[in-house]
Amino acid sequence: MDRYTLADRVEILEHTVGQLEQLPAKVDSLGAKVDSLKVDVDSLKTDVGLLKSDVGLLKSDVGSLRVEFSQFRTETRTEFSAIREEMLQRMAWLHETLMARMLELHEIVMTRMQALNDATNTRISVLHEDVLSRIAVLGEQISNGGTRRRQKP
Repeated sequence: MDRYTLADRVEILEHTVGQLEQLPAKVDSLGAKVDSLKVDVDSLKTDVGLLKSDVGLLKSDVGSLRVEFSQFRTETRTEFSAIREEMLQRMAWLHETLMARMLELHEIVMTRMQALNDATNTRISVLHEDVLSRIAVLGEQISNGGTRRRQKP
């Protein structure tokens, strides 16, 4: 036969019924947790939607920045080209100006050198003539049997 007595069975049944009586409270608690979870999920969905919107705005901003940067590069390239061209023109002008001044100074120096050379040649010729005349005087004195005397210049 059965090993449980009627009293044992009633006690088991009461225990089981007691646990079943707690079940509606547990289900209600679970329902509240599920409702709270739904609210949290809805909040997350809203946050994800906002994030998607923010990402879309960021993409738009990045696109705008790319366009602006490209324009900046183009403008900068154009300006640097203009500056480079202006520098080349100024350098060419400086080169021409310096070459003209160097030629002018060369002419001045050559004119002065020629004047100094002419003066030096004149002085050398005078000294040469003086030496020759002294040699001639000495030669006459020697041939006349005279003594050598030094004349004051």
